[in-house]
Amino acid sequence: MRRAITARSTEGSALRKAATIEPPHPQLAQPTAHRSTLLVAGIIGFLVVGIAVLIVVACVAALCCPTRLPNWIAWTVAGMGVACVSSQERASASWTACVAHVVVSPSGEVKVKKLTVATDVGTQVHPDNIRAQVEGAALWGLSLAMYEKATLKDGGIEQTNFDSYTPLRMSQLPEVAVNVIANGEKATGVGEPAVTVIAPALANAIFNAVGVRVRSLPITPEKIKSGMKA
Repeated sequence: MRRAITARSTEGSALRKAATIEPPHPQLAQPTAHRSTLLVAGIIGFLVVGIAVLIVVACVAALCCPTRLPNWIAWTVAGMGVACVSSQERASASWTACVAHVVVSPSGEVKVKKLTVATDVGTQVHPDNIRAQVEGAALWGLSLAMYEKATLKDGGIEQTNFDSYTPLRMSQLPEVAVNVIANGEKATGVGEPAVTVIAPALANAIFNAVGVRVRSLPITPEKIKSGMKA
C-alpha cells in the first residue's frame, strides 16, 4: 500500500475533503479489493455501507476485469479509476463510490467516456429526485475537476465571463450511470458526496491509463503531458 491522501483544492471548496486512495504500484491487487481493505481501518459503523457502494460500483462498471483496457482509438490509452467518499461527519451520512472510464491521448487530452456512481442513501424517499441530484452532482464534480479555474490578480478575479471561465459544456458530457442503494436506515443526503468523488476517480483513471499522478485541480492536458515526459 502506498498511501491515502486527502485532496485539498483551492479551486473548488466542494472538493476539499475528497479522499483519493492511491492503489499499490506495481499493482498487487484489484483496486476494489485494495480499497475494501483500507475501509476496514475506518469507522466500524460505516464499514458495511462503504464496502457495499464499492462492490456495487465496481460490478456495474466491470472493474473486476483487467485494469488495462483496450484502446478506443489507436493513439489513445484507456483507463479506469475508482474512489469512495463519505460525509460521515454530518448527521446525514452518505457513502458514495465512482468508477471513471477515460481515454488519454499522447498530448495529455482526456476524454471521459463514462462515470458510474453508486450511493447509499439509507431510505429512498423520492427515487427520481435522488438520481437527478446524483447526476447533477457528478457532472458538477467533473466540471470542477477538469474545467473550472479562477485566478486572482491585483485583488480581483481575472476571469470575468464564460469565455475565460469555462465550466463543463453540454457537448462534453459523458455517460453517467447512477446506482442507488437503499439499506433501510434513516434517509441521508445525496448532494455533495457525488461531487467530491469525481476528481479522485478521474485522477486514478488517468494514472491507470498513463501512469501520471495529477494532484491539483483542474486536471489539465499540460499537467498530464508534463508527467508523461518526466
